Amino acid sequence: MVLIILIPSTSVPVKPDENKLGKTPITRNVFHNAYIYDKNGKRLNNKVLKKNKHVRVYGKVFKMKNKLYYIIGKKQFVKKANF
Repeated sequence: MVLIILIPSTSVPVKPDENKLGKTPITRNVFHNAYIYDKNGKRLNNKVLKKNKHVRVYGKVFKMKNKLYYIIGKKQFVKKANF
């Protein structure tokens, strides 16, 4: 006698064009050097995106401390004026 136990999968299927952030990325070009910021609007260790670099942004523009930002990664943001 063989006993088969079925365990439901806990993983959620992800669409091929989505990532861990749950949004479809859009590639944008950086017009001039841009700093990367955290969720509080503070710069992250002098990390800089250089001019003419192609960067994936996720979701819509949102406001933080009266400035507009794009999400470029987990807990990483860039000002909209740099694109």
